[in-house]
Amino acid sequence: MKTLSLFKRNLILQWRDYWSLLITISLGPFFVIIYWMISVGFPSYYNVLIVNLDKGKYGDLFIQNSSSDERTKETVHIQKIESVEQGKSILKKRDADVLLVIPENFSSEIETAISKLDTRPEVFFYGEKSNTRYLVGVITSFSIVDSFIKLQTKAKDPWTMKEFFIDEEKVKRTDFELSIPGIFILSIIMLLFSAGMIIVRDIEDHTMNRLKLTKMNIYDYAIAITLTQVLVGAVSVLLTLGLAEVLGFRMVGSFSSILIVFCITFIGIIGIAFIIVSFCRNSSVFVIVGQFPLFILIFFTGAMIPIPRNPIFYVLDHGVCWNDFLPATLAVTSLNRIFNDGLSISEILTPVILLALISLFYFLIGITLFKKRHLDLGN
Repeated sequence: MKTLSLFKRNLILQWRDYWSLLITISLGPFFVIIYWMISVGFPSYYNVLIVNLDKGKYGDLFIQNSSSDERTKETVHIQKIESVEQGKSILKKRDADVLLVIPENFSSEIETAISKLDTRPEVFFYGEKSNTRYLVGVITSFSIVDSFIKLQTKAKDPWTMKEFFIDEEKVKRTDFELSIPGIFILSIIMLLFSAGMIIVRDIEDHTMNRLKLTKMNIYDYAIAITLTQVLVGAVSVLLTLGLAEVLGFRMVGSFSSILIVFCITFIGIIGIAFIIVSFCRNSSVFVIVGQFPLFILIFFTGAMIPIPRNPIFYVLDHGVCWNDFLPATLAVTSLNRIFNDGLSISEILTPVILLALISLFYFLIGITLFKKRHLDLGN
């Protein structure tokens, strides 16, 4: 009987702690939906671009055979384009996975190899090291090229693969360096707790009640919180950048471009903090509820691990994915282009403008909810 009584008591206590109960039982189904959203619409094949510079017949024969073979078409879709630069541009937008370049002497080298002379034709592969789909795409493309050349030459090792990463053209990046842009955004995401705890303490110790009696409005309060957190974020970012450079990180882009992206992202993250606090009355609830958006921002924006991009629609030349509606996602995308490609703000204007609009949206929603829940005199 004592066990049943305690069981009943624990059920009642669990029911009263509805925030932790809701998060516990909904986290698994929520992540199922999120991963479904990541993968839905992704093709089961890999998009391979081909630039055929070959002067003979074997380049066209390879494209013809690969495009018509049913088993190959289940794995890769081949698109012939005119130039390497066009292919690089498509790869950077993640509208294709691999660029394959057939050189001018491809046919002559194969003909020489057929004659049993010591020669090996070369085929060039281009891709992005940070693109998770590139690895499988290039292995599949390699197999197709390998089968074709072996069929023609009857040799065991008849050709040479040369691989180039377009995100290392200006500076060859290590895996450590490629991870740094996401870590910078991770340091900004942590402002969610820094800002939220300041705000929720004003509610918890009734400072908010005293502030209601002054002439302070929501914009005074929000701007003061934002400026404070911008200073905290700036210190965090500078420490992160300094340590990264000490450990070997090399920054390619301009610091002013990086600063603009950081400031815009600050606004979005603080907006999310205001949204969360709008539903909290004390710091304990905030810590529990805040875990949910924190997980989402860390794991589904590309801050911790790269997320494959699956555009839903396009704005100008930029493909918009579902997770781009999280303020940190476009920040990671923009910083990758600045850090790794050395681009300026003017060259990535579309994602930066979208980032600004999304961050402003979260900020306005946050202060509106916060005003209604905690600053109205009726509350």
